[in-house]
Amino acid sequence: MLDSDEMLSTTQPRPVRTFATVQEAVDFLATCLETGTAIQLLAEIYGVSQQVGRSKALVDRFKEVFDQMQDLHQAQDLRRRYRSAAFPADDDHYPLDGDLSHEADLDVQFVRLDRGWVLERIDYL
Repeated sequence: MLDSDEMLSTTQPRPVRTFATVQEAVDFLATCLETGTAIQLLAEIYGVSQQVGRSKALVDRFKEVFDQMQDLHQAQDLRRRYRSAAFPADDDHYPLDGDLSHEADLDVQFVRLDRGWVLERIDYL
């Protein structure tokens, strides 16, 4: 199964999933929320993927954030909320604003790398 702590026990930084559009990124987030694959989602966050080793505290905190995101997604599908969103052409950072930040005090950030957009952060504000 993809959702296991072994995905996080690494001794080297590893590449993460890239996204061409906000809809592609949100679909990935929504799929992880629907299938309960918190560890898979955590492993795809760029900052986490670049760390060597992962702490139990990091995983526990992320699982709390994940649970809150699941509740919000169940109330209204993230795909519908962000269907018309777009990554900016003139900036290298993109926050997934709206209900995530206002209703749930969650911070979901993307950053543009040479190879595409990646998840930079998912945490509490």
